[in-house]
Amino acid sequence: MCSKRPEILVIDDDDQVLRAIEIMLSRKLDNVEVKTCHNAQEADQVRSDMENLAGALIDIHLSNGTSGEEYADQLRQRGADLGIALMSAMGMHEGRYRFLSKPFTQEEVLGIVEDMIANWSIREDVKAMRENVRMIRRTFEGAGYAPG
Repeated sequence: MCSKRPEILVIDDDDQVLRAIEIMLSRKLDNVEVKTCHNAQEADQVRSDMENLAGALIDIHLSNGTSGEEYADQLRQRGADLGIALMSAMGMHEGRYRFLSKPFTQEEVLGIVEDMIANWSIREDVKAMRENVRMIRRTFEGAGYAPG
């Protein structure tokens, strides 16, 4: 039902990680746009242009003084309803978000991102259905029928 193109935001200060994830996702997942950033400030600028943000992969140690977990919290506080996974080469992390331990496999990244996109697609379908219900109600109300 959803015809929009989902977007994935990847934030890491390591160019090799950014490039590897971008290539991996663009080759394996059709119709997904990948945006890469080096820090939270750059991500804020890029994110302002993203209308279909489905998820974010965020390094837990960002170079600009903000932790990846803090930035993920900020995204959630701004009302961003999206999937978030934190990444780190420093071992496992327990917290509110999914976690990718570097080095990660292609299957691990694809599994998490596919889940993000599936959840985003469901949210988009629900939004479209709600809008359809509103239009139907307006049509019936305009014709003099009251919902009962």
